[in-house]
Amino acid sequence: MILLAGSSHPQLARRLTRSSLLTRAKLHLSHFPNGEKNIRILTPLQHQPVVILQSFSPPIDEHIIELALLTNAAKHLGAFPVIALIPWFGYSPQHQIFTPGQPNSFQVIITLLQSLGVDHLLTFDLHSPSSLTAISLPTTHLSALPLFTRYLKPHLSPDHIVVAPDAGSLVPSQKQAQLLHLPLATFTKTRRSNSQVSLQLTSGSIAHQHVLVFDDFTSTGNTLLHLSRYLAQHQAQSLTVCITHAFFVGDSASRFQASFISRFITTDTYPTPEISFPKLTRLSVAPTILEALQSLN
Repeated sequence: MILLAGSSHPQLARRLTRSSLLTRAKLHLSHFPNGEKNIRILTPLQHQPVVILQSFSPPIDEHIIELALLTNAAKHLGAFPVIALIPWFGYSPQHQIFTPGQPNSFQVIITLLQSLGVDHLLTFDLHSPSSLTAISLPTTHLSALPLFTRYLKPHLSPDHIVVAPDAGSLVPSQKQAQLLHLPLATFTKTRRSNSQVSLQLTSGSIAHQHVLVFDDFTSTGNTLLHLSRYLAQHQAQSLTVCITHAFFVGDSASRFQASFISRFITTDTYPTPEISFPKLTRLSVAPTILEALQSLN
């Protein structure tokens, strides 16, 4: 299989091509003087299976256009099948119209991929996995939960508990509690503003427990930080958070480090190599991707 690595995530591209499964194509990626993308694939692709790696990180819209242009160029060179590998699928939280006048942004991007002739989509931990049911594009929807399970199992004790801080994290939290054979506690979240939320424990007990939290993504971290304060005030022993896609917007990394959070575990689906703090652990999704690609080959 041939890897066409877009410009969004060079670190993950290098990890993937350490395997003999993928050979990296030579690309010319630049801009014309007027700012338009100038793309040329320099490796023959006739009748070759091609994987196009592009995580939708900033500049998000530019990376989406780059993926579209790479897909079109690969198709013109006769590549088949063309697999869009999008570890973080930006716009996936916008999977429905919440207010009249808004677009269904996730559906727009999926329609774009379909119109380009993408043969298969491979992505991780969409915000709403149920949104895939209305999509005809063949999709492999991977999860980081098995990665977190393998990492955490040696460290578990009888006083660990999984906590779902809001309704959106309930399904992955239930799955993870089952995988780890741990009890589950749940909260309801009320958002007062973009930066203020209130939490209320609705089931389970967190006093004197080592708390584990799992979620698909975090941006500013406000909910996690509010939860960490609540747990500290209600006598939890520790808090470990496991987030597939961590953006570390603004000063959130330093706020996580200064908080009650004991460990912050994430993956490399979202490229933030410049972010590091003592509580942070990154697990690579490269082996999971390679295993999935092997099954498609």
